[in-house]
Formats: sequence, structure tokens, C-alpha cells
Amino acid sequence: DDKQMLVETHLVEARIHAALRNIPKAKAALTAARTNGNAVYVGPKLQAQLDEMSGTLLCEESDYATSYSYFLEAFEGYDSLDDADRATKCLKYMLLCQILSDDDPANTGSGGNAADSKQTKKKKKWASLKNAKHHVKYAGADLESMTSIAEAARSRSLDTFERTTAEYAAQLQADLLIKHHLDQLYDSILEANLAKIIEPFSRVEIHRVAELIGLPVPKVEKKLAQMILDKELHGTLAQGTGHLIVHAPTDDDPIYGASVDVIKNMGDVVESLFRRAEALDV
Repeated sequence: DDKQMLVETHLVEARIHAALRNIPKAKAALTAARTNGNAVYVGPKLQAQLDEMSGTLLCEESDYATSYSYFLEAFEGYDSLDDADRATKCLKYMLLCQILSDDDPANTGSGGNAADSKQTKKKKKWASLKNAKHHVKYAGADLESMTSIAEAARSRSLDTFERTTAEYAAQLQADLLIKHHLDQLYDSILEANLAKIIEPFSRVEIHRVAELIGLPVPKVEKKLAQMILDKELHGTLAQGTGHLIVHAPTDDDPIYGASVDVIKNMGDVVESLFRRAEALDV
């Protein structure tokens, strides 16, 4: 009957499931924690922990805007309690959500002027974040690592990204949430850069693509194969010659699908008639 203990227990359960990347069970445990929390007084520290967990799960579901707002609530809670370590952690998560939100294709302009305008807005937004009162208060290697990652993501530079993750390995690799999403961000930048290099060609040497992007040939070849299997790239790897053959994307023809369905149905009817004929012969 100790509701406070139940809230803390379900919160720990949610953290364990989140670390194991079992998001549905983590959400269920967090919901149970909040349900029990509604029946008792939840202190500022525990409330901040609940908000932080909510932000973590929403970030895993790619809802970066809502996740940012939860991390902001958690940060304000920790800041009021003078818990510098957890407040800095939430600030890092807020910056992570901002980076991932800016990288979202839905937030990227397609036209030249629109893209330039968005880039200008992003630069102003990051400048205001860096000069914000809470950013200045908790300035240090943790926040520097995230701003450096933001610069690398905005410039779409894999070399800068790799150097930053190596330089700030202690700040970036120890946190599971940040590590997981930075790996995804790196893959996203790599795929975008490869697509940009390959776009003008119908046939290109893989080692030349590797030279242009500055990565080892086996790594580029593996990534190209993954993109082809994921249907993000229409092409074939000719490993004998070391070439990538790019095919023009084909639109799905609805008539083809309908024709296949008609043939299948006719085959079913013929088989049914054969079975009836055999029954009559018996």
C-alpha cells in the first residue's frame, strides 16, 4: 500500500526496460508509476525523474518536440534542487532533441531559398541556445560535446562528426540514449552523403565513392549493400568489377498488380473445377 515506494519501483522498472530497449514495457511501467503518483504527493525530485523518463521514451519514439518539453520540465526541477549533474544531463538531452529535430527530413527545406532560410534560422537558434542563461550556468565539456555534434550535423561532415565523438568519448559514449541516437545520426548523414555523391551517375566505381567520402572501401560497400536491401537505393553491386550500377526508380503499376490477382483467382477457380471433376469421376 506504500504508493511512494510503488512509484519509485515502477520508475526503476521503466529504466531497466528502456536500457534493454524494450520500449513498450518501459512505457507500461512508467504509466503505472504515474498512476500511483496521482494518489500521493510526488516530490520535486521524483517528479523530475518521471519527466526525464517520459522524455527518454518519447525520444526513442522520435517525438523530439514533446521529448524536449519533458526534458525541459525535468531540467527546471533539477535546477531548482541545485542538482547540477542531473540538470546538465537533461540539458544534453534537450540539445540532442534539437539536433535530431533539425536532422528530421520533414524539417528540411527542399528548395534552395527555403533551405538557406532554414539554415540561417538554425544558426540563430543555436547561437541563442549557447548564450542562454542555463547554458552559461552549466557550461563545460558535456555541453561543449553536444554543440560540437550539432556543428558536425549541420555541416553534414562525417570527418568532423568522428573527430568530435572521439574527442568527447567520455561525455558521449557513456550515456546509452545519446550513444544510440548519435549512431543513428551518423548513419543518416552517411546515407545522405552517399546518395548525394551517387545521384549524377548510373554506374560508379565503389573505391572512387570511398575516396570522395573519405571512408574505407569495405565500409562504403557494406553501407551501399544495406541501402539497397532497405530499398533506399535502387541498384546492384557488381563486386567482380567493383562497380555500383544504379537503376532508375520504377513506379508501381496498379495494372500489373490487378493482373496478377486475376491470374491467381483464375488459377483457384480452375483448381476448384478439377477437384469437383475428380469427385464426380469417383
